[in-house]
Amino acid sequence: MDIWIILNSIGAVALFLFGMKLMSDSVQQASGMQLRKFLNSMTHSKIRALIAGLGLTSVIQSSSAVSVLVISFVNAGLLNLIRAFSIIIGSNIGTTLTLWVVALGFEVHLTQISLAILGFVIPFYFFAKHTIKKWAAFLIGFALIFISLNLLQEYLAPLAQGKFIFNLFEGVNPTSGLNPILFILAGLVLTLFVQSSSASTSIMVVLYTLGMPLEACAMIIIGANIGTTLTGQIAASIGNKYARYVAHFHTLFNVFGAIIFYFLAFPLMRYIIEFVDDGFVILAIFHTIFNVVTAMIVFPFLNDIVSLLYKHNLQKVENDSLHLMRSPFNVTPEIYIYEATNMLSTFAGNIKLTVNFLGRMITESDEDKFIEFHERVILLEKQGDDLELQIFNYLHKLFLMDLTGSNSQKINNLINVSKELEKIGDLAIKISHTHKDRRESSSFITPKLRTFLLEIQDALSSATTQFIQNLNEVQIDPDLPQSRRLEKKINNLHDKAFDALLIAVEKNKIKPLSAMHYRELIQNYELIGDHIYNANQSLIR
Repeated sequence: MDIWIILNSIGAVALFLFGMKLMSDSVQQASGMQLRKFLNSMTHSKIRALIAGLGLTSVIQSSSAVSVLVISFVNAGLLNLIRAFSIIIGSNIGTTLTLWVVALGFEVHLTQISLAILGFVIPFYFFAKHTIKKWAAFLIGFALIFISLNLLQEYLAPLAQGKFIFNLFEGVNPTSGLNPILFILAGLVLTLFVQSSSASTSIMVVLYTLGMPLEACAMIIIGANIGTTLTGQIAASIGNKYARYVAHFHTLFNVFGAIIFYFLAFPLMRYIIEFVDDGFVILAIFHTIFNVVTAMIVFPFLNDIVSLLYKHNLQKVENDSLHLMRSPFNVTPEIYIYEATNMLSTFAGNIKLTVNFLGRMITESDEDKFIEFHERVILLEKQGDDLELQIFNYLHKLFLMDLTGSNSQKINNLINVSKELEKIGDLAIKISHTHKDRRESSSFITPKLRTFLLEIQDALSSATTQFIQNLNEVQIDPDLPQSRRLEKKINNLHDKAFDALLIAVEKNKIKPLSAMHYRELIQNYELIGDHIYNANQSLIR
C-alpha cells in the first residue's frame, strides 16, 4: 500500500475532525445564552430531558461534547441521575442525525458545492460581530466535513480498484460468528482512535462507496456506538461517583444495544432492503432504529435503575468538587462559565445561611442553641473557604482555553465575586466570636441598641437575597440600583447605631466592654454590606 495513500487518508480524517470540532464549538459560542436557557429546561422531567439531549446533540453535532457536559453538571451537583440518564439516551438518538446528513449529503452531491459554500461564508468569518463570525465558522466546519470525506473517498479509491476491500469483507454473512465481531471491534477501535462516533460512521459511509458490504457497515455502526462512550469515561475518571455512574450508564446502555442488534442486525438489514434500495439511507435507518429501539427498552426502567443506585450509596459519603472535564470535542467556555456561576450560587447560599445564623445569635437565650449556631457559622465558613479555592482553581484553568475578550472578563468577574464572598465568611466568623465573647462576659446592650442591630441584620439578609437573585440573573438583568439602595440603608443604620451608642456611653447606660463589643458588631456588619455590594458590582463590570 502506497505510503502517500495512508498519509493523505489520515490528513483527510484530521480535516474531518477539525470540521466537526469547528461546528461544535461555533454553535455553542454563537448561542451561549440560548444554550443556557435550554439547559435550564432539562430538569423539569425525564421526558423533557430526553428531548433536550436529542436536541442539544442535533445542534452541537457531537454526542461526546454532550456526554462530557452532562457528566460535568452531575459532578457539580447541578443535575440528578434520572435527568442525566435521560439526556444521555436522547443524545444517543440525536447522534443519528450526523449519519443522515452525511448520507444525504453524498446523495445530493454536497461535496461538489462545499468549496462554493466556503467561498460564500469565509468573508462573514471576518465580521466584527461575534454571532455572525461564529455562525460563519459553523458553516465552514460543515463544508470542511464534506471536503474531507470527498478527499478520503479519492485517496482510498485505489484500494477498491485493487479489490482490497472486496477481499477484506468477503466473509461477512449472517451465519459467520467471527467476522461480524471483528467489524464491531473495528468500529470500536476506530472510534477510540478518532474520539468521535460521527467520524467513524462517516468514514464507514466512504468505505461503503468503495465496496464495503452493508452488513459490515452495520457492525461498524454498532462498534462505534460503544467506542464513543470512552470520552465520557475519561472525563468522569476525575469526577465524583455520580459522574462515573453517568459514564458507566452510557457505556452499558450502548453495550446492551450492541448485544441485541448483534443478533437482529442481519434480519433487520434484509427487511429494510426490501423497502429501500439506497444504501446510504439504509445505513441511516439502521443506525436510527438501533438507538431508538434501545432507548425504548431502557427508558421505562430509568427510575428503577436510579433508585437502586441511590439505595446502594445511601450510606456512602463522597466530597464533590468542580472539575474541568476534558475531551477532544470539549464543551466551550460558555458552558463552563455557566457551571461555575451555579457553584457560586451554592457559595452565596452558604453566605445567606451564615447571615441568618448570625441574626439568631442576637436574640437566642438558650445556651445550647447559641453554641449550635456558633458552630454552624464556623462550619459554613470552612465550607466557603473550600468552595472559594475550588472555584478559583476551576476558573483559572479556563484562562488556558481559547477565550474571547468577553469570556475572559466574565471569568475575572466571577473570581472577584468569589473573593468577596470569602471575605464575608471571614467577617461572619469575627461577628460570631464577638457574640460569643459578649455572651460569656454578660455584656448588656440597651433595647434601643439591640433594635438597631436587628434592623442592620434584616437589611443584610435582604441584601444577601438580592445578590443571589442578581447572580442567577447575571446574563439577564441584575438589579444593581436595588443593591445600591440596600447598601446605603445598611450604612445609614450603622451610622444611627453608632450615634445611639455614643449617647448610651455618654449617659452611662452601657459598660465600656459592652460598648466595645457593640462597636465591633456594627462595624463588621457594615463591612459585610460593603462586600455584598462589591460582589454585585463585580457581576456586571
